[in-house]
Amino acid sequence: MIRTYLSNNFVRFFWLTFILTMILQFWWCYLILLFVGYGVFWIFRKYPNKKTSNYSENIFLAPSHGRVINIFFPKDVSKVCIQMVLSLKKEYGLYLPMQGEIMSIEHHKSQRRWRFRKNLKNVLKKGTVFSIKSRNNIIWELQLIPCWFGLRPKIYVLDGDSGKSGANFGFFPFGGSVLIYLPKECVIRVKTGDFVLAHETVLATIL
Repeated sequence: MIRTYLSNNFVRFFWLTFILTMILQFWWCYLILLFVGYGVFWIFRKYPNKKTSNYSENIFLAPSHGRVINIFFPKDVSKVCIQMVLSLKKEYGLYLPMQGEIMSIEHHKSQRRWRFRKNLKNVLKKGTVFSIKSRNNIIWELQLIPCWFGLRPKIYVLDGDSGKSGANFGFFPFGGSVLIYLPKECVIRVKTGDFVLAHETVLATIL
């Protein structure tokens, strides 16, 4: 079975069209659909669901596959920020890095940005921003800013929803910047340039 973030209606339409072109022997259409379909399904592929791990509640895991490009202290918030860019080679899924409750989801208008841009200002007023409270009452934020050719993230959760660590809560087509805001007291376990895996790599230990 193909695991994908594409809608069921799209998948059904694609396979129906694919089979019809083969039956009617429209070979050029068949070959075009074959190559285009392979590319589309590869881009929107979905890895098997992450299993909830027995990590401590003070462990913060990577929310997506990508590379750490900056660790800084924003001027407009009293937290430390880990800035990542999503990998183009891996899937674009978003996963809860620790168990918690979605306190709020805000959507701000923002210009699309170069994937590796580091000097972000007034960061919490751009893109999609999640405010999440963990089971031990630690509040942290997650921000998604599309790149130039990226799309707005597709989110599966609402305010007030709760999820386990590793739960797939969204999809970020073609990626962009992912910024994680943690308490200043936490211990960062990654450095600039590190490649991280969703719900596997430990980003920080919260004291």
